[in-house]
Amino acid sequence: MKNFKNFNDFSIHVGHGLEHFDMALYGFLVPILAPVFFPDFDPIVQLIASYSLLATSVVTRPLGVLVFGSLSMGEGASRGLAFSLMGLSMATMGLGFLPTYAQWGYMAPLSLLMVRFIQGFFASGESALARLFLLENKNKTQAYPASVRYQWFSMIGIVVASCASFLTVAEGINVSWRLWYVSAGLLGGVIGFMRYRTFMAKDRDIKRLETNNLIHSCKKVPVWVALKAHRKIFLAPAVTTGFAPSLFAFVVFPAFIPMVTSVSLETMLEWGSFSFWWI
Repeated sequence: MKNFKNFNDFSIHVGHGLEHFDMALYGFLVPILAPVFFPDFDPIVQLIASYSLLATSVVTRPLGVLVFGSLSMGEGASRGLAFSLMGLSMATMGLGFLPTYAQWGYMAPLSLLMVRFIQGFFASGESALARLFLLENKNKTQAYPASVRYQWFSMIGIVVASCASFLTVAEGINVSWRLWYVSAGLLGGVIGFMRYRTFMAKDRDIKRLETNNLIHSCKKVPVWVALKAHRKIFLAPAVTTGFAPSLFAFVVFPAFIPMVTSVSLETMLEWGSFSFWWI
């Protein structure tokens, strides 16, 4: 961890990687999860129903940012970050223990929906606060490599999810999909607990966000006024960030292409893993 300033930065990167791992793993494993939780429908409808659960982020993302943002404004960013990673990890692990439709009937897909909702809620708090906390009190020399590593971990999470999915469907290996969720949840839980101990042990960390002048100015100025006054600053990252979800086309393609071509799911996941390394 010598390339990281401290454990706090390392936990931020791990949390970011875990968030993308969770989202990508679900997308890659939908062809396997769909018949497990939606067996009464034909294959196409199963995929649509499973992928539609990703739409919960339309609600959970703004809600999570609102809740964790309010918590951070009152108690400090470290207070919100102390809980966000542990919440995300517990939800990820919980998905690995969900009963199937054959075991629990319609409660199984409802439970899957609830877990995805909880994951999105805590993931939004993690991503919204982590970037501020990571770059806070860093000069330009320190901020640039920290930002680059932050983005690296998002790709690392997706690549690991692709490799894990390949091992799940590869002939002769057949690793249970539950193993990946439980393992990721355990790793995130350990890092999250260590982060909690680190943040809560230092009173000065709990109020760090309140010392940030930019945050204080946002509290005093209406949002629409700030957007109008700094529209050029907001526009560039908003547009570039908007293209980021297009990367998840690589997550969706492996499920649909085998249904309309002779290419197997195993081959698509193998190609996807290699393509992510090149990206």
